[in-house]
Amino acid sequence: MPNMVATRSGRPTTPRVSGPMNPRHRILREHTSARDKAETLLRGLLDAKASTDRALGGSGKPTAQGGPRGLECAIASTRRLVEAYTRTLEAMHRDLSEEDLVLLDEVEAAEVHAVRPRPASAA
Repeated sequence: MPNMVATRSGRPTTPRVSGPMNPRHRILREHTSARDKAETLLRGLLDAKASTDRALGGSGKPTAQGGPRGLECAIASTRRLVEAYTRTLEAMHRDLSEEDLVLLDEVEAAEVHAVRPRPASAA
């Protein structure tokens, strides 16, 4: 995906832009934030499933709260949500104008520079 702002994993992302944003940038940012929250939820669900599997000894027996099958459904649903957000973001990035792409590239470069860890000083 040429000229697309992406994370290390290659997924499209929208950098944090300070100041007024046009509606398209605001929507990109909101979708990126929502996708990131869904990914965090998915990691939590996967961790909970692993813990449940260990606690139940892999028996897969349902509990009163839905047990492993309930978690599997939540995981599958959350995966679909993350995939949908990612597809939407990819489509939105394809439709960006050349000006938008340049702006997003500049902002990402500034953020990468600002976030880059400082070298440890020699003591």
